[in-house]
Amino acid sequence: MRRFLTPILLATALVVTGCSSTGSTADAAKGMFASDSLVSSLGTVGMSPSQATGSLGSLVSLASNRLSPADFSKFSGYLPNADKYLKAADAAGLLKSPVTDVAGLNKNFATMGVDPQVARSFLGEMSKYFSSKGDAARSLFTTAISK
Repeated sequence: MRRFLTPILLATALVVTGCSSTGSTADAAKGMFASDSLVSSLGTVGMSPSQATGSLGSLVSLASNRLSPADFSKFSGYLPNADKYLKAADAAGLLKSPVTDVAGLNKNFATMGVDPQVARSFLGEMSKYFSSKGDAARSLFTTAISK
């Protein structure tokens, strides 16, 4: 009996593993950032984990295009996982064109199905987040999102 049970268990494990690895990029982002406190906190403004991750990645892209390399390095230092957010946004197809202004950021919000009011709340939360890191962080955030 044991001789027959082992191959069945092994086959079942392979099928389950294969099925779990065929999820979408959004599902992967949910799992990757499930324990991320910033992503979790953005749930309070009405964002799903994948929307929060995509929004954060889009914000990082905007900052990378608006700030000098030295300032972007500082900006990224204030935002743990900045490189992972950027990769997740790219994997979700949000960075096919560079995010160079707030209009591009808004386009990505719309692509992800983020309501305009929720997008404003996201930017408000991010302003609070960077302000809590000090004047230099707040200034970098403001420069990145200014028109």
